[in-house]
Amino acid sequence: MKRILVFIIIFISTISNISAEDIKRITVGNIDAKITIIAFESLTCSHCANFHKDVYPQLKKEYLDTGLAKI
Repeated sequence: MKRILVFIIIFISTISNISAEDIKRITVGNIDAKITIIAFESLTCSHCANFHKDVYPQLKKEYLDTGLAKI
């Protein structure tokens, strides 16, 4: 059992060599803004749809368009 566990750990560590620079991100707002908002959204979530419909326009108007934050 220990051999299998060690093999799995070694295997996973060798295939997960993706660096942060390799990840492509969609950014809205000033790239150099001091405030970064990281949003995790689902296309099928009703709460996420509510955020995008009701909250995001105001957030974009007050923070993203003025350059205070990026999302």
